[in-house]
Amino acid sequence: MSYSAGERRHSPYATTAAPPPTPSTQPTQTSNSDEATVALLSSLLHRLPPSLSLSLPSRFGASSSTTSDVNESGSSEYNITRSNKQFIESDNYSVVSSTTMTIVSPPSISLDELSSSLLSYTQLGFFQLTNHSIPSELASSAESNALSLFDLPQNNKTMFFPQNWPFGYDENQEFESFILDSNCSTKSTEIDLVHLKHFTKKMEELGLEVLEGLVNAIGFKNPVDSDLSRVCSQMWISNSICNNNNKEDYSGRVYPYVIGLHYQIRRQHYSMLTESGRVYVSPLVESVLVTLGDITQVWSNGKLKKIRGWPTPIVGDNYNIVGSQLITMSLLITLPVSSMVSPLRTSKLNNIEPSINNHENILSSKNSQEEEKVEDDKWEFNTFHFEDYAWRVFHERILDKDPLDRYRV
Repeated sequence: MSYSAGERRHSPYATTAAPPPTPSTQPTQTSNSDEATVALLSSLLHRLPPSLSLSLPSRFGASSSTTSDVNESGSSEYNITRSNKQFIESDNYSVVSSTTMTIVSPPSISLDELSSSLLSYTQLGFFQLTNHSIPSELASSAESNALSLFDLPQNNKTMFFPQNWPFGYDENQEFESFILDSNCSTKSTEIDLVHLKHFTKKMEELGLEVLEGLVNAIGFKNPVDSDLSRVCSQMWISNSICNNNNKEDYSGRVYPYVIGLHYQIRRQHYSMLTESGRVYVSPLVESVLVTLGDITQVWSNGKLKKIRGWPTPIVGDNYNIVGSQLITMSLLITLPVSSMVSPLRTSKLNNIEPSINNHENILSSKNSQEEEKVEDDKWEFNTFHFEDYAWRVFHERILDKDPLDRYRV
């Protein structure tokens, strides 16, 4: 008895066929033995549930497909981190090309050569600082302090770090952040952040050195001079990440800044959004990745390039993860919320000491300064309130377009 395909689909356990003839009823002729064997096998096959026989090919097919998917996924991640890459050297930085992305090795500047070398790298918007004074042991200890914050009970996070914009504890379904002042202030006396505080102070000192070098290299007036109250520092500790499957996605908040500093405790790939598009960087271990922010671009009247937001770790590199957490610690040199932001003028006349012998030089410099003043008057940006701008950038997360566009002349 046989069944059609439709009958097998509608009956998971179909009625079995009649049993084959027993030996007592079988003919004795040996010529019919082959036919009996075939009939027996056919009957046994018909007795099997059709769902079982039909499922075998699909199960094997699924196994093969799954293996293929795993291999492709593993191969993709492998290509990002360990594939044979082509190194391309250029004047400013080295590029590592792979089948999945182009990884940029940022240009390196030694701290003692900052003023003399910085100008050639400012058009990129980022560089890595070497030969600095921040020990790796301090950075690792600070990271341990920072990781302990994420292990706090939820009510303690909000209690110990209440929101006082822009500082405090901030979260949504995709990320958590602790935005601390330069003293790493907290409402709790039980939390030990001594290493994080020391690390923040050292990073702040380094950031001010970079700012001074930047001012000297570009030639605009130092907005700080001896008054440190004109700038302030923030330590951003966050678990915001970029997904390897969608490197354009970034869920964390950002805040406008002058200079951002990001210490490299271990090898790490980052995603950054420059004015030329998204780039992927891999700084040296124990270097400090420096990014120029939107305030620096305004101060330079558009002459300097900037990074929108700051570097975001790329998920998929297993060696990036400390325990079960992947966090970033970014020190931002930024402005008090009451500040006004506008391009800064340059003044070369101040570099010439008056004397009888250089009177003509002074007159010539005055004429040049008047010409520069006319050029400086062609501002690329209108003056704006920092608080309004910072609030908009922080809450709207407008990285898909340049938030400075509305202030351009």
